[in-house]
Amino acid sequence: MEVNSIAEGVSEDSWNTFKGLQSAQKKKWYENLEKLKSYRQVHGDCALGFRDEDDPDLLSWVKEQRKERLHGNLDRVQLAELDNIQFRWKADYFDDQLEW
Repeated sequence: MEVNSIAEGVSEDSWNTFKGLQSAQKKKWYENLEKLKSYRQVHGDCALGFRDEDDPDLLSWVKEQRKERLHGNLDRVQLAELDNIQFRWKADYFDDQLEW
């Protein structure tokens, strides 16, 4: 999978840095992003971990993205890609959906 387009809101320098990742890493990251997009299409959100049928591998990847962001290890391109699909940066999705 070759990715040639710049995500909205991403500088060309950041994109070039991200493109410099080893292609196997980049390919795997985008494969998981596509799985997450499909998940969102089916469920209407990116709230993994609350449904019995959630893919454990994808859930692990989602948790890893949250951790990587917390430690400042995600590139601007990765952040923009996840933000574009309304990625839930907090794992407490349903806590803020409750009506009291």
